[in-house]
Order: sequence, then structure tokens, then C-alpha cells
Amino acid sequence: SVSLQGALGNGDLVRAIPSFLPRQTAETTLRLVDQLIGRDNTSLTARLQGNLRQFTLQEATIAIPGLLRLKTDGYVRHADEARRSGHLNFSLSSTSSARLRPFLPADIRQTVQIPDGLSALGTIDFASSIYGTHFTLSRGNGRLTANAAIDLDTKKYRLGADIVRFPLAHFVKNIPISPLSANLTAEGKGFDPASLASHLRAAAHIRQLQYDRYPLGGIQLSGKMYRGNAEVDFRAHNPMISGMGRIT
Repeated sequence: SVSLQGALGNGDLVRAIPSFLPRQTAETTLRLVDQLIGRDNTSLTARLQGNLRQFTLQEATIAIPGLLRLKTDGYVRHADEARRSGHLNFSLSSTSSARLRPFLPADIRQTVQIPDGLSALGTIDFASSIYGTHFTLSRGNGRLTANAAIDLDTKKYRLGADIVRFPLAHFVKNIPISPLSANLTAEGKGFDPASLASHLRAAAHIRQLQYDRYPLGGIQLSGKMYRGNAEVDFRAHNPMISGMGRIT
């Protein structure tokens, strides 16, 4: 077994930048490290047991003061082979997003913000070319629970999300929008919409949402894309909209 405990400062990360990088790239990387890490030390702890055929990560923690704390544990089998597999549990909590905000493009910062106090708890599983995750992202009394999987060989994917009172107003500026409660699903194959081999089915049920004085709950959408063609069916029943239709 192996136990690690230590700290990385700004200078340690700077010295880790490869010397063969072009000067402009190195200078940009230095600025990013300074903005993200600052002068605080990043603490690292880990306890591992096993070998490349099978090792167990009993616990690993990365903590950046004033930014985030990440904890994980799990196992990995056949790490150096194509048939590798594993399972990881993780928990992430952020404190302040002040250091992340400068990374957003200037035009995006006018309307989008990264709130403080986000937390996430979930798992990551992988076997050969298939990767999947299940996690819950929380903010205040709201949560977003999602599960997703992708096969990198076949390019098949699926996604499902259950959203309960998620505070969208915490992520946008000066937009009078209420918390969102909804269900989302999607599954398909391929990532090029113009490809004849790509197809997608998706659905959304907006249970609760209000923009300013306008209620947008009670709306259901379902759509599909196949051989470059797309169509969307909608059904709405709320005080502002009532009806159904199809868009092709």
C-alpha cells in the first residue's frame, strides 16, 4: 500500500510546466495557474493499495483553499489495458467562484455567473470503451440529478436528468426566472447531425418554471432526428398556453 500527503504551491505548479512549450503558451499557463491557485497551497492526500492489474483507491483528497475540495475513492482493474474497468465515488464542494469568473468570456460574464457554494456527489463507472456517471448537483434547496453513459467505440449515448427547484436565477444576471423543476431524457448515436448514421431521440417535461409574470410549466416536448431530418412535438397546458402541435 502507498500513502501520500503533501502540498503544492504556485511555484511547484509553475516548475511542472514543460520547458518545450512555446513562450507564449508558457506565459499564458503561468497566468492561469496564478489566477486559479493564487498563493495558497493545494493539499493532496491519498491512500492506494494494489498494482496495475487491480488497485484500490481507499481515499484521495484535493483541496484548494477558497476554491474547492474534491474527495474520491474506488478501484481500477487492468489500468494499462484496453479492457480496463473501474468504479469511483466522488464528492465535490466549492466555496468561492471568484477565481473562476475571469475564465468566462467577457460577453458571457454580462449575463452568466458561477455561484458560490455548489456541491456534487456521484459515481463514475467504466468498462472498456463504455463510460457512465450518476451524480447530484445541489445548490441551496435545489438539485439536479443526472445519469449518463457513452460508448466511445459505437458512439452511442444516453442521458437522463431530474431537476427539482433548481435555482436558475443564481446562474444568470438580471433575468427574472424562477427555480426549475423538470425531467430531461436523450439517447442517440453519433455526434454529427448531418451524418446519415446519426440519430437522436429527446424529451423534456417542464413541470415548474416562470419567467417574470409568465408561467412556463406544464410543457412537454419530444423530438427526434434521423438521417439529417428533425421534428419536435409539443404539448402545453398552463394559464398562458394550451394546445399541441408539431414542428418539422
